[in-house]
Amino acid sequence: MFLERLLERGLPKRKKKEPSPYADYNTRIMASVLDIFCLMMLLQMVSPQLLLNPQIGAKIFTLLLMALLMAIIQHSMGTTVGKWLLGIKLVRADGVSEVGFWRLCFRYLMCLISCACALLGMIWMMIDKKNRAWHDMAAGTLVLNMRPEGWYWGKIKQGYWRLRGGKPPSPATADEAVTQPPTDER
Repeated sequence: MFLERLLERGLPKRKKKEPSPYADYNTRIMASVLDIFCLMMLLQMVSPQLLLNPQIGAKIFTLLLMALLMAIIQHSMGTTVGKWLLGIKLVRADGVSEVGFWRLCFRYLMCLISCACALLGMIWMMIDKKNRAWHDMAAGTLVLNMRPEGWYWGKIKQGYWRLRGGKPPSPATADEAVTQPPTDER
């Protein structure tokens, strides 16, 4: 009943902001979480005792190994699993050439340092105009959004209607039914 009254009145319109070519904070954090999850699964399969070792030296070694593995994956595949799934791409800030292996190693090492500083390096993404974290600025890289605005929501709606087994209602048909009087078929 409340929802019906709300729909009758109409939902408040949000101001459309200009789409940014740079990947936003939420997308980048989600890609990082997916990448870390995949790396943890890989390390768990290869060497489970490495992740469970309580010594600080083993923890530091594991973090450095993860940074190296991220650089290797990024360099060999051109992207990571999280970046690929969320449609973002890592490029050099000058745009002249591709991100090299040593620049990737430096970037992921700086990522560990920017996370170690109470995540201030990551929070900096919300302040910077190009959504760069400290490790992006240090390595001279940018993270670009490769999918258009609303792409994810469109995919979610497609999946919903596919699960229901029907086709989504056409917005033009719904608008015509409201704005035009019924035709008299005599």
